[in-house]
Amino acid sequence: MALIVALGAMMVLGIAGTTVVYYSTANTRSAGYSKASGTSFQLAEAGLHEALSVLTNQPANDPTDPSLLATRTSAYSTGNVTWGGTYDSATAKWTITSVGRVANPSNLPPSEATRTITAKVPIRPVMTQTSQTEAWNYIFSYGTGSTCDMSLISSVNVETRLLVTGNLCVRDSANITGSQTEVLVGGQTKIFGSAWIGQSSAKIARIDSVNGCRYESTTPHNPCTSVDKVHAVTATSSPDLLPPPNPNWDFWYSKAAPGPLNTCTGANKTGTPPTFDTDTTRNRSAPAGNLTPGSSYTCKVYLGTELLGELSWNNSTKVLTVAGTIFIDGNLQVTQTGSYTGQATIYTSGSFYMGGSAQMCAVMAGGGDGCNFTTGSGGWNPNTRLLAIVTNGAGGFGGSVEADTTVKLDSSVQWQGALYGGPYRARILSSVRFAGPVIADEVYVDSSLQTEPFSTIVTSPTGLPGNNAVYALPDKLELFSS
Repeated sequence: MALIVALGAMMVLGIAGTTVVYYSTANTRSAGYSKASGTSFQLAEAGLHEALSVLTNQPANDPTDPSLLATRTSAYSTGNVTWGGTYDSATAKWTITSVGRVANPSNLPPSEATRTITAKVPIRPVMTQTSQTEAWNYIFSYGTGSTCDMSLISSVNVETRLLVTGNLCVRDSANITGSQTEVLVGGQTKIFGSAWIGQSSAKIARIDSVNGCRYESTTPHNPCTSVDKVHAVTATSSPDLLPPPNPNWDFWYSKAAPGPLNTCTGANKTGTPPTFDTDTTRNRSAPAGNLTPGSSYTCKVYLGTELLGELSWNNSTKVLTVAGTIFIDGNLQVTQTGSYTGQATIYTSGSFYMGGSAQMCAVMAGGGDGCNFTTGSGGWNPNTRLLAIVTNGAGGFGGSVEADTTVKLDSSVQWQGALYGGPYRARILSSVRFAGPVIADEVYVDSSLQTEPFSTIVTSPTGLPGNNAVYALPDKLELFSS
């Protein structure tokens, strides 16, 4: 009996021990596979983030290029991940699939732990950006090498922040006024005749001139003083000079919408918009465009179902509607008085011209008589309404624009907006009133001209030179699953 009891006890203990060993081994295998599965999920997430980094790497990558997320495998120390995506141009959405793989540490089937993540990523148009250069808050002449790199002559009144990389000359009865006005000069500031900068009872905010100021042929002072006919709250010889922004011509030639390669079609086009191009090369081949012709037109381009860009003119209400970045491979002009709504940058391979006493206002004055140049409530806010013209060619319009000039506002014109003339002259003639930044090798201003103050620009339309070249970005994930 004792032997039988002992054998039974040993059998029970053996079964119990075997069961313990089996479950312990199974649990170890399960724990190892579970850990591998968790790691594979982390790898799948890493693959998703790699895909998103490719989409946001601009301007190097185009987020609407269907071949951008071709399937590929990335190796990590813990395993690997295979990821890729497909693009639906009708909805402007990517479907990204990422599969993480980790070898099963138990060396038993399955041979690897896998986890799959799928996500839809919409691509949204970028219509505005935080301004990335302070240069767009000045009238900015960046050319150097002349006795006078920028000249203000008779009866010119400047009430705008002014930046001159070289020498500034203020002549005759010209003057610079305004309690908020700043004058930054990389060379010397020279005053002649009855001209003045600020007054003892109405000083400008500051003048920073590297080589000081000089009145006529008297001894220059550095920093500037009242003896030089300069009155400023602050005067130094250390201006915060800025480099001129550089347009990304090739990028915007290919991506602007409306533009040479992304024009309006079908129901998105009515009337006769300006011709954006006549070929596929940036060569100033398009006929001269008119933003304000005698008949209405509409031109819209969409990214999926969202507006990417617009250039439309209502000839009845005299309102120009703009959005996004637009490119016209030729000269451009404004011939009628009107106003604009929206924010946009228009690139033109040629010159820009306004004549015939035309007016293009962000905000019209009461009764529609000229522009409202106030900066307070009811006035112009360039952070919510700004049209920027960026030019790249001189001359044109049958000689109306000189061979050294790329932007010309002819006599008695009114303008609110931003102008870029690049390596040429921006010529602004007599009796013109305008508000907004102007950047050119030389900003030439004629007699009886009035520059009006404008609010600091912190939000600008996409495409403005100096900003990152971005026209669309991925938005937050939709329909994430694992």
